[in-house]
Amino acid sequence: MSITFTFQINHFVDWLHTPGYKLDPCTLKRCWVVEIILNTITSPQILPILFNVVLFHIFHGSP
Repeated sequence: MSITFTFQINHFVDWLHTPGYKLDPCTLKRCWVVEIILNTITSPQILPILFNVVLFHIFHGSP
């Protein structure tokens, strides 16, 4: 699942970086921040932790 998810994100990022898609500096900066966040949460170290936290909240409710 995570491989497909990462591929989709990478595909989306590639699409954002295509010359036909014009980005103003503000949007570009936002995309850069989003890209870092997505890369962080989808990294092999973080993803399982995030997944466990999400499952915990689903099954136990928020504190």
